[in-house]
Amino acid sequence: MLVGINATFDTEKEANKAYQEISSKTEDQESLEVLKKSQLRFLWEGKSIGHLLLQNTIKVGIIGALLGFGIGAVLYYLISFSAEANAQAMVSFTMLSFSLYGLLLGLILAVTIFLILKENTVDLTKEDMKNQAAVIRARIKKEKLKLVEKILREHKAKKVFVL
Repeated sequence: MLVGINATFDTEKEANKAYQEISSKTEDQESLEVLKKSQLRFLWEGKSIGHLLLQNTIKVGIIGALLGFGIGAVLYYLISFSAEANAQAMVSFTMLSFSLYGLLLGLILAVTIFLILKENTVDLTKEDMKNQAAVIRARIKKEKLKLVEKILREHKAKKVFVL
């Protein structure tokens, strides 16, 4: 099984040394590259999709909840005209509960999506990218992960993310 790994460095020289050592000790890696400062913008843009979804999840959940509440209210309004006087109390209770269930379902969905995305989003900010000179990005076999992490730490990698 392959795992992804990203490591940030202060200088390109340190990143290149680590790259050389990793490539000599792990011949079976699928991909290994050093991204210089001019290329880091693309790495950030790739990660920003998860951040955007994470930021907008609550808004989407609230909109879904309001839609559920609105649909329940419209159904209540439509049925209340056609219902008899003695059945109207039962109908209004049912429609109110439908609208509240819609509200609750939307909020539960928003919280669930938020937690899933928060767990799976790499915390790599634009400020991190500005402060780093180079990033090593690799896809390696899981068995070689400890070796690669050790090499990266020996070469003073600032942040190491395993994906």
